Amino acid sequence: MGNHTSVVQRGITLGFILFVVSEVLFFFSIFWAFFHSALSPAVELGAVWPPEGILALNPSIILNLCFISPTPVLFLHLNLNISNEDPIDFSMATWAKDALYGLLFTRGAYIRVNLANKRGIDGNA
Repeated sequence: MGNHTSVVQRGITLGFILFVVSEVLFFFSIFWAFFHSALSPAVELGAVWPPEGILALNPSIILNLCFISPTPVLFLHLNLNISNEDPIDFSMATWAKDALYGLLFTRGAYIRVNLANKRGIDGNA
């Protein structure tokens, strides 16, 4: 296992590089759209950002969720690599709890935030 021809190895490397580039471009496009709308809000939106009637989410909660959620998976991976099976149940339970928390947070955000604003950027983005 793990023995690939040089052609296959180059293909795997190229595929990984293209994946990383596509992720970078995806995040760049999201931030570009946000800053384009936030730094010079359209007149149709009342020249304010966020538009009136849109509740802004607390970004620190989202950031904490993004940074903390991979931790149990990393801990689980490290313990599996050293064949230490004692903390595996705890890691799996913590990962499942974090996944459920993220799912509930995302659901709450979609319910709380009015995404049906057809006056401008929110209805089209």
